[in-house]
Amino acid sequence: MSDTGYFHVAPKGDPYLLQPVDQGDWMLLGKMTDIGFSWPDRLPPLELVSETVSDTGKSIVFEKTDFTWLGSHTIAGLAKALDLLAPLLHPGVSEIRQLDYGMSMLVTGAVVGALDLERSEVVRYPSSGRVRSVLRFAFDSEAIAGLHVFRIEQSSSIIVSEFLRDAVVESGLTGLGFSSLPRAQ
Repeated sequence: MSDTGYFHVAPKGDPYLLQPVDQGDWMLLGKMTDIGFSWPDRLPPLELVSETVSDTGKSIVFEKTDFTWLGSHTIAGLAKALDLLAPLLHPGVSEIRQLDYGMSMLVTGAVVGALDLERSEVVRYPSSGRVRSVLRFAFDSEAIAGLHVFRIEQSSSIIVSEFLRDAVVESGLTGLGFSSLPRAQ
């Protein structure tokens, strides 16, 4: 087994949303759903924010963030945030796709044989024997050699290396949380 830690990626904070940089542009965005509204050539500048409850629990706080949550199968966010990940990706396994509004998303394929089923602790479906969930992970070090982000065949969730997690944390980018994967003995 590799000596590095591996992590699932999760949102840090609650729902993410795009909001106008200039709060005065909320009126323009609100009118865009009106029938007969003449769309502008360009949308006003938008920023990505996360919604969290204040320390007192009595108000909602919006904080700028670099990543957003589209599900455990991808990492999405501002293009500048995903650009940090680009040098850590392995061609043919992961790639970054550009979206609108300065956003990008990471697309990752499953690595065949990445999960060592003999050493991992898994729960199987009784009827088919297919893996239902993984309780403790053991990876085939040859199958994932040099990979900092990948998926396993048994799950759609992205798994990242400790190196990638540390690069995101040290960069000061916000919006992603990481939970350590339980390791098999």
